[in-house]
Formats: sequence, structure tokens, C-alpha cells
Amino acid sequence: ETLQEEMDALKVAFDETADREKVESDGQHLAFEELLATRSREVAELKEEVSNLSDTNSSLTKMLRDTEDSLNEQQTEIEKQQSHVASASSLELRDKQDKIQSLEGQLEGARKELEEQRHDVQKVRMSLQEKIVQAQKELVTAEDELVRTQSKLSELEKDRQTIEQSPR
Repeated sequence: ETLQEEMDALKVAFDETADREKVESDGQHLAFEELLATRSREVAELKEEVSNLSDTNSSLTKMLRDTEDSLNEQQTEIEKQQSHVASASSLELRDKQDKIQSLEGQLEGARKELEEQRHDVQKVRMSLQEKIVQAQKELVTAEDELVRTQSKLSELEKDRQTIEQSPR
């Protein structure tokens, strides 16, 4: 009878230990699922940030191209005016020269503005490129953490199934 009581006590202790391990395993499983969800959101946010930075970079590049095109058009207009001046009368010549000087002044101003814009765009581009590199690094880190978390979750799931399948 004492042996039976000891066996019953041992069985109760074993069952309590198994129940505690199952509760702990379920808690770890839930924590890893939450971590996995958080990491997945972070990865998605980083991907969106990289996309936004790339769009901004493309937009700034287009603005720079448009400004260069405008500058080229102004240069062409000046050249046309200069060729017309050569064949015009003296009065027309003065008018044309005044217009050319005005256009050259505008062209010089546009060139200065273009240089400033190029400089600003270059600063922004470099900043964007640094942000893109940083975001890509963070994305790689987040994806690595996500893979590790998924692996850990898979291991915990296997351990939990092993515990649940073991006889009590």
C-alpha cells in the first residue's frame, strides 16, 4: 500500500511537471508568434520606406533633367537670335543685341540656378542613397531575425508536439 501511494505521488508529480512544461511551452510559442508578427511588420515597413526613397530619387532626377532641357532650349533660342542679328539692319541689330544680352543674362541666371539645383539634388541624392543603404541593411537584419524567429518557432512547435504526444 505504501508502494502504491508512492507510485501515485510520483505519477501526480510527473503529471504536474508535464502540465507546467506544456504551459511554459505554450507561453514561449505565443511569444515567438508575437515576435514573428512584429518582425514581419518591420520588414514590410522597411520595404515600403525603400520604395518611397527610390520614388523620391527618381522624381528629383526627372526635375534635374527637365531643368537641363529648359536650359538647352534657352541656349538654342540665344543662338537663333544671334544668327538673325548678323543679317539684320543696324536698328534691328541694336534691338537684337539688347535682346541677346537680356537672354544671356537670363541664361546665366538659369545656369546658376541649375548649378544650385544640381548641388541640392546631389545632396538629397546622397542623403537618399545613404538612407536606402541604411534601410536595406535594416531590412536584411529584420529578414535575418525573421528567419531565426521562424526557425525557433518551428523548433518550439516540434517540442510542444513531442510533449503532447508523449504518454503520461
